[in-house]
Amino acid sequence: MPNYKAAIQTAARLLGEARLVYVFTADGLSAESGLPPFFADTATYQGLRPRDLLQEARRKEDPERAWNWVMARRRLVSRHIPNEAHHALANWTAEHCNTFVMTGSADGLHQDAQQPGLRQVAGSIWRR
Repeated sequence: MPNYKAAIQTAARLLGEARLVYVFTADGLSAESGLPPFFADTATYQGLRPRDLLQEARRKEDPERAWNWVMARRRLVSRHIPNEAHHALANWTAEHCNTFVMTGSADGLHQDAQQPGLRQVAGSIWRR
């Protein structure tokens, strides 16, 4: 069995000594909040995977279907709250000005956790 305690202690020491810390997250972080990943391979909406549904050509072909998926996803996201990982990152970043968080998550749970200085690289389900 791996020695997680020693690994966590080493990681904490290295983070404490670092001049800059970059944390990269994706929508999988929100799975602990009960929110299925945005582009999970098993996720479908009316028979299409979100990544296929939201492609530009498909959106132009059937904008109502794409918009209905966005609205359904918004309703789903609105029923979830940030988990301990979201809060831990927000707290760490607030206490360590040398830490930057970039996310590919579009669900807004980092913002709900009051994540300072968040850089979003994938947009937001809440913006058009």
